[in-house]
Parts: sequence; structure tokens; C-alpha cells
Amino acid sequence: PLFTHTFIVTGYSVFGCSRNDTITVNVVPKVKVTAGADTGFCRGGNVQLKATPTGTSVVSWYPNYKISSTTSTQPVVNPDVDTTYYVVVNNGICSDTARVRVSVWEYPVAYAGTDATICNGDSVQLNATGTGTVQWIPAAGLSNSAILTPYAKPSVTTDYILKLSSLHGCESFDTVRVNV
Repeated sequence: PLFTHTFIVTGYSVFGCSRNDTITVNVVPKVKVTAGADTGFCRGGNVQLKATPTGTSVVSWYPNYKISSTTSTQPVVNPDVDTTYYVVVNNGICSDTARVRVSVWEYPVAYAGTDATICNGDSVQLNATGTGTVQWIPAAGLSNSAILTPYAKPSVTTDYILKLSSLHGCESFDTVRVNV
């Protein structure tokens, strides 16, 4: 049935005797839960998950690994490795499960190269290494602040900071000094 209903059952014996009994079928709302899109964070950080259950339900997350609360609808997790978390909702009769994958993103390794000394008016090529989006800070005195090997021609001794950003926004920094 689509709603709570009481049924009457009548049974007959071979001698023609009858007996009635009733049974009530309680229909409870179906529960449903979503856990959101797969997500991630830069190593050492954390991310907040969000379970969205329908109706009044008890929430349970598993595994119980690096999670702030297994019974919250919005726990914070900080696993050391990529982990799939499952959320189960239960209203005492019906249940539903959803999953969300949490990735742990690595930081790029930034190496700005070795310090250099130049004469005023000269330039030196910086020899940085690493992967990701490149940004040198400050950009002043550089031939190109968005590549790993720009030419530097500062008028005064300058510390150039190499900032590398990964596809997921994890950032690493290193510094090289050009002495004038």
C-alpha cells in the first residue's frame, strides 16, 4: 500500500467456522541521502563533507578514519591517503547509502636554484625546477615572471620568490637571491 492500512483476514475451517484477525501495515517514508561530489585537499589540510538526508534519519559515516564525527551530517576529514567515505541514513526501518571520494593532493616541489652575484647592469638566468603554474615575486627585473628560467636584471640585491601552484591549488615556495 501507499499509506498505512489495516487489513482484515478471515479464515474458515473445514467445519464452516470462521475467525477474523487484523494486521496493520505501517508505511514509512523512504529515506534518501546524498554525499556531494568527490572532493580533495592539499596534504596536511582537511575538507568538510556534507550528507543531505531526507526526513528524520540517523546518520552514520564509515570508515571511522580521520573523521571528526561519524554521526554528524557535516564532519571534517583529513585522511593521509585517498579515501572513500560512505554515509548511511536509517529511520529505523529503511536505509540508504551514499559515497564520496576524498583525494589527498600533493604539493609541487619548488626549487628556485642557487643564489647568484652579478655586476650592476648585468643579468643572470635563474634556473628553477618544479611543476605547476609558475609565478616569480617580485616580477620587476625579470624577463618573464611566469617561466622557471627567466633572466634577472635587478638594480639592487633582490630575493626572488618562486611560487608553484598545482592544478588543485596546492602551493609551494622557494627563494633565490641575486646579489648586485
